[in-house]
Amino acid sequence: MPLPQVVAVAEHSPAERCGVWPGDELRSMNGQVPRDVIEYQLLADEPIVELEVVRGGVELEVTVVKQAGEPLGLEISAAIFDRVRTCDNHCEFCFIYQLPKGMRRNLYLKDDDYRLSFLYGNFTTLTRFTEVDLERVVDQGLSPLYVSIHATDPDVRSAMLRNPRGAMSLRWLRCLLDNGVEVHGQVVVCPGVNDAAVLHGTLAGVLDSSLSYRLEQTLYSNNIGGGSTWHFWVSYNHLFHGDGHIVVGKLDAPAPPAFSYWQDMSAFSSSSISVGQHGYNLGGERWGVGLNYVPTNYQKQPYKAQFAYVGNSPSLYNDSAFSSSNPYGPGVSTGSDKAFQYKAAWARPDRPIEAGVYGAVGTYILATGYVAPIDNYNAVGVYAQRDPVKSLPGVLAFYQQTSDSNIGPGKASNALTQSAMSRAFGGEFDESLFGGNVMLAVRPVEYLSGLQASKTGLDTVGTAHPHYGVFDIVARDPKFSPYLYLTIESAVAAASNATYDQPAWRVGVKWAVPLFRPHLEPDN
Repeated sequence: MPLPQVVAVAEHSPAERCGVWPGDELRSMNGQVPRDVIEYQLLADEPIVELEVVRGGVELEVTVVKQAGEPLGLEISAAIFDRVRTCDNHCEFCFIYQLPKGMRRNLYLKDDDYRLSFLYGNFTTLTRFTEVDLERVVDQGLSPLYVSIHATDPDVRSAMLRNPRGAMSLRWLRCLLDNGVEVHGQVVVCPGVNDAAVLHGTLAGVLDSSLSYRLEQTLYSNNIGGGSTWHFWVSYNHLFHGDGHIVVGKLDAPAPPAFSYWQDMSAFSSSSISVGQHGYNLGGERWGVGLNYVPTNYQKQPYKAQFAYVGNSPSLYNDSAFSSSNPYGPGVSTGSDKAFQYKAAWARPDRPIEAGVYGAVGTYILATGYVAPIDNYNAVGVYAQRDPVKSLPGVLAFYQQTSDSNIGPGKASNALTQSAMSRAFGGEFDESLFGGNVMLAVRPVEYLSGLQASKTGLDTVGTAHPHYGVFDIVARDPKFSPYLYLTIESAVAAASNATYDQPAWRVGVKWAVPLFRPHLEPDN
């Protein structure tokens, strides 16, 4: 390959001090032959750079000593030292074919080189991309890259590029995204070719890895038709090289998984324990924005963290989600709850154990005539859980403590301090049967204690009823429908939301199905 040439040497630079001249041809750096300006820059960042140059046909060795990361001070003649990868596609809409004759020769060069994509934003179709290229892009962090997508349908893309490799090359797009490489894509829409349904599938396929979404709506609950919206959020998944996820909408606040995604029909009461004039909402769905950090390299970073700023939880988003209601205003019946919630946990997807801490710091605007209507509260807890594996049942245990700055204006409010604290702990066992199609769960006890204020009577200090004996069976028949779930629950005492010490039975049916999942590559 032709040797890159030094076209300029910066004044007073390390290269000038060590005797490098304009016109020198660069043969190697620290014993390595750089293929492009990217490798050149990586080698030039070293504190000691051994240069082998050719000057007037004579080979010379020059040693440059400098600070690590200090610029070498050389301007090189080209960005690609070996050979630019040219494009072997023949797109009908290619702008190169549309250039008039008689222009500069280099304007007619059709490149399809990922290095020029990284350096200058040139678009590549990835038809000449290889496994070695992927390894280099990931190892050296060559991001972002610019990719001509045009269509995710293999046949349509191959026909548009007029290249059979166009059908398979988009598999590299999936690999780049999965490895946290930022990708900027373009689609040239040709009427009757890749528009309409093809374009819809292309956009869905591209956004499939960048965006996640969830909508969960009950149709009939508690003898009431229509139900409510449980989850309604969208997540962008390519922060921090794919480890970070921004979530916006009605989302699960950071908390132990048992407070949100759990098989029981009777949720844990500890997540909504009442202290003072309101119940905490540590595990429910609330409108807000969150950041989830889940490292893909979990062997080296076996932890995850979640942070969220959340407001109220109306069924659909409206101005009450983050309202700051004045408790003295007309028609105010409820206050506004805003909180910063967090969770940090040791968790590896290849291990059945997860353990962590969770908590919240928030404010609640009370709806009654307080002298100081802003109620500050906080909560902190720890939890550990083990999934059922190797004939051993799963187990969950947690402990939490909450405190409240204002217990309320009950008749005894002058007799009690205006702050309160509560504690809660609980545990549950579960077992998976019949290949994971049946789940049994038993919650022996959940214990809550604390202080609650009464709006009309005396404030009470005492222990709430422990919650006993919740037993759930969740089952599905994958042959009938893999998305249909049946839940049967028997609950006793306060956990049943019925009269104390009276059993309650519940039956639930849930249907959850993905609407579509387009493929970026053919099945074969």
